[in-house]
Amino acid sequence: MERRIDDYRVISQLGRGVMGEVLQAVDVETGKEVALQTLLPITPLPEGTMREIKSRFVQETRLLSRLGHPHIVPITLPEEMSRRSTDPLYYVMPYIPGNLSQIFGESSGATPITLSLTQAVRVILPLLDALDAIHQRGIIHRDIKPVNVLFQGDHIYLTNFSLPRPWGGAPPRRIESWPPTFQAPEVITRQQTIDGRADIYSIGALLYRMLIGRIPRCPTV
Repeated sequence: MERRIDDYRVISQLGRGVMGEVLQAVDVETGKEVALQTLLPITPLPEGTMREIKSRFVQETRLLSRLGHPHIVPITLPEEMSRRSTDPLYYVMPYIPGNLSQIFGESSGATPITLSLTQAVRVILPLLDALDAIHQRGIIHRDIKPVNVLFQGDHIYLTNFSLPRPWGGAPPRRIESWPPTFQAPEVITRQQTIDGRADIYSIGALLYRMLIGRIPRCPTV
């Protein structure tokens, strides 16, 4: 059965997280291929919590849509999202199929590929520029990893900004042993205070992966 979200026909699911999914879709009116980031939690949340999350989703998406930054995937928030009462809320992005994970060979299970220092710097500098722009506006990405670094020709984009999460009522977690990850320890353990330093940690982990060929192991936290 064909899946539709408003004027978009869904082609495939590009990714799924706890709070939503990224979908490849086509605008049925224009035929343009796009990507949709939806806010649709796997587990139902209390009405008050969900109301707060939806408000933050709209607020942060509006900020991102106004940035016009050359290294952040352009985002469009449909006008009706701010007053929408039915799920899902979503924003629209251009569909860009190339990502850093494909270059690394991670999706195919091939031997990990590394980059030269010059190549790695060409990736990292645009990402740092994008992070500087969002951090100045109080937005934290929280999920920088190869699949969220897109490329179109030689141009680098940061995408898939982490959706608001209901961490307020969850106690911090102690992790005795955690698999290698790009996320900072404070994100993994759901600390109440997370700032831009978490993204800088992820950039360092990404640089390590590009140069060494493996993801650094998070220390016991």
